[in-house]
Amino acid sequence: TTIVQSISYTPTDAANIIYVEWTGTVVGSVNTSNMGFFLFSGSTLINAWAQGNISTSEPAQTTIKGYIVAGTTSSTTYALYAAGTASIFFLSNTASTPYYNGSVGMELTVTEVVV
Repeated sequence: TTIVQSISYTPTDAANIIYVEWTGTVVGSVNTSNMGFFLFSGSTLINAWAQGNISTSEPAQTTIKGYIVAGTTSSTTYALYAAGTASIFFLSNTASTPYYNGSVGMELTVTEVVV
């Protein structure tokens, strides 16, 4: 399992809901690769998502989202991890070329919802 992106955020109220979303483009190093994505709040798993049949030529737009009660007003790291059946995965590019001249990026967003 490899960390893809992370962000630290300090909730304003421990009772609030933290909504986390990651979006990115994925390509496998072999056709019909499978990949798993895992959203974490610190060491707590928020959500998991399996992406199947990722090809070497067609990018797969992937979104994973989840929510958790903040539980603290201390800085917390929210992160996306990934693992797959192919030896190599490319995020937002192929082995040699960024998609759309590098304009397709990855985004990890944290939103605090007041309750």
